[in-house]
Amino acid sequence: MRIFIVFRDTIYVRGLAATLVGAPAVDAVDCAPSIARAWESESLAAADVVVLDGDLGGADGFAREVTAESSARVLLCLHEVMTEQLFTTIGDGVCGAISRDRLTPETLLAAITAVSAGILAFDRGVVRTMTALLAPSRDPDRQASVAGGFAPREQMVLSLVAEGLSNREIAQRLSYSERTIKAVLHDVVVKLGVKSRSEAVAMAVRERMI
Repeated sequence: MRIFIVFRDTIYVRGLAATLVGAPAVDAVDCAPSIARAWESESLAAADVVVLDGDLGGADGFAREVTAESSARVLLCLHEVMTEQLFTTIGDGVCGAISRDRLTPETLLAAITAVSAGILAFDRGVVRTMTALLAPSRDPDRQASVAGGFAPREQMVLSLVAEGLSNREIAQRLSYSERTIKAVLHDVVVKLGVKSRSEAVAMAVRERMI
């Protein structure tokens, strides 16, 4: 697994890189202090996972371009959870987000590993903050409409995907087979008219569906 880190704080970047070098699943780690410098690096195109400082200006567009031009997946590191930014960037290729105050070598490597495997990885602090911020503005009429369009099982599975659980973990949590969970997610993706589970979660959170 090849990792590229884009962080403004060069000292922090070196610390992040040091925690990853030598990990069994990590083949290479490179970094850049800005988005402009990242585009200049040949390592970016070869990256499997890009760890991106969410405070950098242009992070949204950068994530969109990276995922459009390569197979890399993007993991955001955030000082603050800004719901509008997450709504935008999830659709632009961000597959996970982790709060800086919860960032440890273990949590970072776990999030990178999950994102690399195509699993959404939003730490529980991010999920709780987003839920708390969204709750006051939820429209009961809209919720009722959504409830009529989705089966309870579909809503539950989508909520667990948003928490970062894998298909296997969701299956264990709900006592279903992995095949059933995949089928449910396929139905949700089709109903929402999106292309992936990441986009389904982005739309569901943005539209107050979960």
